[in-house]
Amino acid sequence: SGPGNAAASPGSGQQPPQQQAPIAAVPIGAVSNDGSVLETQKAGAKPTARLDHHNLIPAHVIEDQATFSSRSFLIRYCEEEVELNDIGLFRYEVSPQDLSQGTVPALVLEVDLMFADLAQHGGADRFGESPDVDSTEFKCVSTSRFRLRRLAQGLHEFIPVVFDEFHCCVVQCMIHSALLDYRLRLQPNAQLAAVSAEGEAEDTAGDGSPRARAAQAPLAPPAGLSLAECLFGPEAVAEPREQLLQRAEAIYQKHLDALVASHEHLSSWFKSLSEDCLTPGQRDVLVGAEPDVVATKSPSASADSLSTACTDANGLPTAYRRHLEAKLGLRISSRALAAQLSYDLNVAAYKLIETCHRAL
Repeated sequence: SGPGNAAASPGSGQQPPQQQAPIAAVPIGAVSNDGSVLETQKAGAKPTARLDHHNLIPAHVIEDQATFSSRSFLIRYCEEEVELNDIGLFRYEVSPQDLSQGTVPALVLEVDLMFADLAQHGGADRFGESPDVDSTEFKCVSTSRFRLRRLAQGLHEFIPVVFDEFHCCVVQCMIHSALLDYRLRLQPNAQLAAVSAEGEAEDTAGDGSPRARAAQAPLAPPAGLSLAECLFGPEAVAEPREQLLQRAEAIYQKHLDALVASHEHLSSWFKSLSEDCLTPGQRDVLVGAEPDVVATKSPSASADSLSTACTDANGLPTAYRRHLEAKLGLRISSRALAAQLSYDLNVAAYKLIETCHRAL
């Protein structure tokens, strides 16, 4: 039997000997349609699950290896076809600078063909009668690697995974990627970190006596910056209203526009897929209504809509500014703008994740 392990990690070609190893993409879940068959042993008896030789071990995530493993199946004859229907979900975080500059590193998709010899179990026939899958030891017999580029722009590709000539095996694989969300990673306050380092230097330069060390009060660890401080800086409290709105517009255009573009690309692919592969009746049952659009790109958008229009030819307030003024009114501050941005990003991310799950 042979489950396929798929692991994704950033790849940049051959690496120098002293360069750090790439950080693996994190597997966050596995979705599988096992298709187990029920049979009735006797009239009136409760149905029991019949052994499925194509699903001996369900698909799962191996957390300590950061890999996704498909279901394991029993090989019973040559040219056997096995329907897997397993989906592995990975998360990969990139910096906003790489995203805006288009320098997101490529990923290397590594697919291992795992095999377990059943000779110790009496062969495939005896193993199929009473399988002891827990005692089987899988070993990697072949590996295929693929470099995945343009992940941030959205990737929807079909990849036939073909292994070496000693293992006549092919896996029909689909690769999908999409920008889903922005995450805030707390950064240490530079001023507090400098004060802490200065205190340690003074203690080192002193006489080192117990009295001198006791006179120094312990310093608190550097505090993390809030979202408002990360976006506008600690001095933004004293900034005028007009300057805060201009800076907020630039932040919306940089971050929210990227989520809007990702949603439009994903929705367009999902609509094209459903139109090409499903009948109108199937679309009504399986797909339902078309995905909602996160934002519009019309300069004349209403105050409640989000738009990527950054300038107005007539000198009127832009759609992002009208949106912020309608939501906040006179309560415009760095803290209020950061809270509204966080809410709008969460709404856009929710629409993206919803569309992804509908496609799956």
